[in-house]
Amino acid sequence: MIPPAGYTIRHSRDGNFGLWPAGDGTSHFRDHFTVHENADRNFYLFKIVFSLSSDAVFMQDRLSRQYWGAWFEEFFLTWAVERIERGLRENEFTEAFHILSVREEELRLVEQIAAEKECDYQIIEGRDFYCTADT
Repeated sequence: MIPPAGYTIRHSRDGNFGLWPAGDGTSHFRDHFTVHENADRNFYLFKIVFSLSSDAVFMQDRLSRQYWGAWFEEFFLTWAVERIERGLRENEFTEAFHILSVREEELRLVEQIAAEKECDYQIIEGRDFYCTADT
């Protein structure tokens, strides 16, 4: 549900980006998101947590090693905001608290975002990918 006055998505950090056990055998990302009707209001309409499905654990580990923690976090957050916006457009969120499962196929979309890094001069050194500028 998109509020009539529009919305703001806020990203909230809980310590370091990463996974924590949820107690039900799954792992949730520490970071979560809230959707607000106004940018200046603290009251949120939806709180959204991303949970990692069992089929995606190995891929998440590979991506976080391949792109380091900070790079993977940036790519994941980009995908997460797009995913939340799609859920708002499709009226997916009906209750105040949602846990969205992240499957392997969705992590492949995160990997695609990482692969689309664009710059004029690209250098790959080992697992690192750099954009450079001409002097």
